[in-house]
This record gives sequence, structure tokens and C-alpha cells, in this order.
Amino acid sequence: MTCDILIRPTESGFAATILGLPDCTTEAATRDEAIQRVKAEAEDLLAKSEIVQAEINGTPARKSFAGMWANDSTFNDFVAAMKAYREDLDADPNQP
Repeated sequence: MTCDILIRPTESGFAATILGLPDCTTEAATRDEAIQRVKAEAEDLLAKSEIVQAEINGTPARKSFAGMWANDSTFNDFVAAMKAYREDLDADPNQP
């Protein structure tokens, strides 16, 4: 399993956090030590845990918006304007 680790400097060294596992955070004097500690913490967490799937009843909030612009005559214009804006950004090599 490969995961992303956020490394950031602290006053006393480095902090490391496994992205997606916010409880897996540690600090150490060196960058490498922080990485090794957070990996060990994640391995320990995964060894003691399990992942299950469960069906949740209810309608997600985002579904309630589906189709809300179906009768809006300006929606297609909005989508076209957003597409043109995105194409302009993508064409500019100075954009991040």
C-alpha cells in the first residue's frame, strides 16, 4: 500500500501526517525519523482496525441539487462560459 505523507517543518524538527488518516500524525527531530514514525503509526493502526462498507439510508445533499437548473435557460450559457474560462486558463503557461 502506498500513501501520501505530508511533511512540514516545526520548531523542534518535522511533523508527518498520513493524508487520509488524520489520526496518523507524529513529530521527530529529523525528516526521515518523522517518516519512519508515521509509517509505524499507520501500520499499527491498520493492524488493529478493519474497513467495512455499510449502506446508509437517506439522500445525500448534493443529490437534492440534481436537475435544479433543468428549466433555467441561462444554464447552458453559464456552462459554456465556464468551459471557455477553463480553456483560457489551460492555454496560459503562466497559470499554476
